[in-house]
Amino acid sequence: MCLFATAPIVIMGAPTGSLFLKPEYEKYLKGLFYFLGFANLIVFGLLKIKDHAGAWAVIGGCMAFTLLVIAGHYILSFHVKDHSHDEIVVTTSGRRSTHRPSLLGGNI
Repeated sequence: MCLFATAPIVIMGAPTGSLFLKPEYEKYLKGLFYFLGFANLIVFGLLKIKDHAGAWAVIGGCMAFTLLVIAGHYILSFHVKDHSHDEIVVTTSGRRSTHRPSLLGGNI
């Protein structure tokens, strides 16, 4: 029975999904995925947790912690420079300098 219940979803969903799984739709689909996940959490909470304040406090605390970690990572990732590709060049005068080679082979 379950096979016949899910067959129309697969038969209709697979071709439809292949239309949208393109690189230009990636940002939109990520946003849709996060929105649906958040909506799922809210609906689950309204149906199962209802007015249990302790459970909502735990969920809210976990969500707040997760958002703080994501925001911290986002902020720190722009302030930390990657020096792993720097090259140290010793000039004829003995002075050391660093430069980052570009992808095209020249110096920046």
